[in-house]
Amino acid sequence: MKNRSNDMIARRLCWWVLVALVCVLADARGAAAQLSRAGNVSMIGTATQIGAPAIKGTDTAYDPVNKVYLIINAYFPSVAWFVNSSGAPVTQFFDIARGGGGFHFPRARYSPQLNDGRGAFLVTYLEEGPAGNNVVHTRVVAYPGVLIGNDNIISDGGSPAWIESAAAIAYSPDSRRFLVAWRTYPSKTSSPHVAARLVDITGAGVGSVLTLSSGFGRDPGVAWNSKTNEFGVSFGAENAAGSAGFSGFAVVSPATGSFVRNSFNFISGFTFITDVDYNPDTERYVMTWHQQPGGVPEVRSAEFDAAGTLLSSNLISRELPGYDALALAFNPISRTFGIASIRASGASDEIVAAELDAHGVRSSPVTSIVPSSLIPGILGRYPRISTSTASATWNISYSNRLATVNSVMVATTTVGQPRAPVPNPVMAIGVPVAGLVRQPFVLAGWGLDLGASTGTGVDTLHVWAWPVGGGAPIFVGVPGYGWVRPDVGALFGSQFTNSGFGLVVNNLPAGKYYLVTYLHSTVAGTFNLSRAVTITISDPLMALDRPVSGATVPASGFHVSGWAIDRGATFGPGVDTLHLWAFPTDGSAPRFVGVAAYGGARADVGAIFGAQYGASAFDIVVNNLPPGAYDIVVFSHSAVTHTFNAARVVRVTVQ
Repeated sequence: MKNRSNDMIARRLCWWVLVALVCVLADARGAAAQLSRAGNVSMIGTATQIGAPAIKGTDTAYDPVNKVYLIINAYFPSVAWFVNSSGAPVTQFFDIARGGGGFHFPRARYSPQLNDGRGAFLVTYLEEGPAGNNVVHTRVVAYPGVLIGNDNIISDGGSPAWIESAAAIAYSPDSRRFLVAWRTYPSKTSSPHVAARLVDITGAGVGSVLTLSSGFGRDPGVAWNSKTNEFGVSFGAENAAGSAGFSGFAVVSPATGSFVRNSFNFISGFTFITDVDYNPDTERYVMTWHQQPGGVPEVRSAEFDAAGTLLSSNLISRELPGYDALALAFNPISRTFGIASIRASGASDEIVAAELDAHGVRSSPVTSIVPSSLIPGILGRYPRISTSTASATWNISYSNRLATVNSVMVATTTVGQPRAPVPNPVMAIGVPVAGLVRQPFVLAGWGLDLGASTGTGVDTLHVWAWPVGGGAPIFVGVPGYGWVRPDVGALFGSQFTNSGFGLVVNNLPAGKYYLVTYLHSTVAGTFNLSRAVTITISDPLMALDRPVSGATVPASGFHVSGWAIDRGATFGPGVDTLHLWAFPTDGSAPRFVGVAAYGGARADVGAIFGAQYGASAFDIVVNNLPPGAYDIVVFSHSAVTHTFNAARVVRVTVQ
């Protein structure tokens, strides 16, 4: 009896240990990934300081050149700060917009091509208008607080903004365009929908406003696919009756604005507060959102391929009920996604974060980044997250008690596996520009492969000239490579500073060519990029046969004759006229002598340079000069360059 009782106790202990172990494992998925606050929480501004009634929507975005984050807030005034890689402010606040009808819920994204290639942010914010005529603004902002260009409005009368839902942004460096997406105001349409518009690098709208949702849509997120050069857009949606919800995902072309849309996740509750980012390792999008199936709040993720096809969906947490609080960012160092949200803790709402793996599956516990034990009575609101490209860290911006703007850094212990390098060559030719050139001339530019883990990713370049009219290409040479280009280093990172190249070209026959530079990538191990410039090489030649230098000629008349050609001509001798001037040797004013007759036969010239140059003789009888000593100058006008590009001089004495 005693043994049976002991066996029963042992079995029950094993059962509870097993249950406890399962619970622990279920709660601590991916325990190898650990998030923590990195450094202090920085209170960077208050509503009183910036002249705002409260602090509501915030956003954060990273500048990889200056290694700072832009923190932006908008609630009536729209203001911003820059903080460093520790999250501490390095500038005072500066206005982006103030006055008007009141500004709300900003977003910001960095582009290396803004600000004339020095890099800047595109900022969006919403302005409240009468009777729901709310508009979406854009503005370009550069470190350390410079406003560039115009304030633009990109919404139209059919797409007024819902001011409690920000206009999301992503940028395509390939197309040099942004996509901005926002929820529209319901009173202006049959139902709120997700609108979007392409925007150029000045912040101006391109083309018409798009309608991405099939009906009711809300709370979009936008990401750029670097593989296909397309945008992915996430959003929440409802059926026409408003009785059930679902999620939406669209893929948008930055060139045309055409898109495909996928609806999924049909539930009895509603979906909202979406975000999306792109993983270049998997070449897939990951989307996050809040939903309330049956009234139970939860956060979920989904993975999509490049075409927008749903691949998987995962529960992230039921601990994060924050209606206005969910943001996502992919970190290229850890190769994981960070999410930011809020979590109730007694009377407080703490700022929390979690890590998702490469496919959007939670790989860390939900971690209190700003707990109530650190900031007693915290009521975190509107958290947003952005990633560093230099370390395995993220920046979170948020509002506390609607009174302060705050910044905090989050770090992960996750070590991303080195990815196989993907070639991404970039090259530009600075000179020559397309058109006419004379040898010798310099070919110069820069080239690199962004797929390189170290160095510039380029080891050599070859230059060939392809005759436009056909014929065998001519090998021009191998440019010197490794010139210092601080502008390129500032744009792409210091590892690419020594990416300049140059070559003196002096070995091409006159004519018209496609001058093609081929870049050899160390990442690909091949020549995988070329850039061409169409040039015409002018080569004017001229000879004076008579008079000979030092001759004494009669004032009554003497011949000036010879031949002139431009070997850059594709047909004919390449010269259309010749002008003669006489320059007195005493320094007095020159005299126009006249225009030589041109086109006479010169079989000897044709025999040397080709038959097209045979009709190249010129002649003029000069009989309008008073006695004296002169330098007679013959100027040849090229039919190739449309300029006087050659001259010959002979000194004579007129008697």
